[in-house]
Formats: sequence, structure tokens, C-alpha cells
Amino acid sequence: MGIRSFFGLDCEAAANACDRAAYNEAGLADKLRLRFHLFLCPPCKDYTRKSEKLSYLIKKADLKSCTDEEKAVLRQRMDEKNSESLN
Repeated sequence: MGIRSFFGLDCEAAANACDRAAYNEAGLADKLRLRFHLFLCPPCKDYTRKSEKLSYLIKKADLKSCTDEEKAVLRQRMDEKNSESLN
């Protein structure tokens, strides 16, 4: 067991904990283990920074999605185009 997997948190588990923390699904113990791991592991620290930045940018973008009705219209148009191209 290397120093980076101390407290039972290897790099893969740290990435999972980072993702759970981003969605407020990580408990206090997970967050503490993650912080300790990040202190010792520069690659995971970089991954966490990038993940946090991506989450921030997605929230800031205020993305909109199509309604179910709009999706149905688009699906119908694509089906029509596909059937035309097959004929």
C-alpha cells in the first residue's frame, strides 16, 4: 500500500469521491479522505481542479433543453428525412 492509498483512497477512488463531492453526494469522511489524498497526489489535484472548473462553467452557461414536444417534432423531421434518403 503506497502513501497515496493511505486511508483506503487510491487514485480511482479519489476520482469517484471527487465526482460525488461535485454533486453533494459525498459524506464528510469521503471529503476528508479526498482532501488528504489531494494533498499527496498532484495528478488527482489537477483532475479535481479541472472537474470543479467544468462544473462551474456548465452552471454558468445556463443551458436550456428542448421540451418533450419540441423533441417529438425534431424526431419526426429526422424520421422523415431518413425515410426520404432511403427511397
